[in-house]
This record gives sequence, C-alpha cells and structure tokens, in this order.
Amino acid sequence: MIHFVGYAGLILNLISMTMSRVFLLRFFSLLSNVICIIYGILLNAPPLIIGCSVAVLIHAYFLYKLLGKNKIDNTETIDSWDFNSYKYHSNKRQTKI
Repeated sequence: MIHFVGYAGLILNLISMTMSRVFLLRFFSLLSNVICIIYGILLNAPPLIIGCSVAVLIHAYFLYKLLGKNKIDNTETIDSWDFNSYKYHSNKRQTKI
C-alpha cells in the first residue's frame, strides 16, 4: 500500500518530463517531489526526504521567479526548444545548433 504513494510520485515525475513549458515542468516536478517526501517519511528513508526537500526548494524558487516576472502566457517568452526547426529560441538571441 505504501508503494502506491511512491508510484504516484514516479508517474507525476514522468509526466513532468513531457512538459514543454518550463512553468508546468517545474510545477509537476514540485508536486512529485512533495509526494516523494511523503513516501520517504512512510519508508523512514532520510536520503529520499532530504533530496526531495532540496528539489522542492529549488523548484519553488524558480516558480517564484517565473511568476514574479510575469513570463507565463500563451506565447511563453521563457527559453524553450523548438525541435521542429532544430533551433534554440531565447527572448534575447537565436542560434542554430
């Protein structure tokens, strides 16, 4: 039964890796790490608790920065990969790989 919590965290983490938007990736990663912290507490696994706690702090910090700069919109000005044209887009520069 406890392992279902771990599987939920794993599935949410895998879902976060499919996100193309940085905000959604960080948000779902943060949620999956919170679930993994709960899982670590249930298993009494300090390395899992510590590692996921650090990851939660990192994701929360960058989510705070993203929300503070109002960079979340439909066009998303956050750096992103465009795999169709194999170009890296940034709001300041554009270079070919």
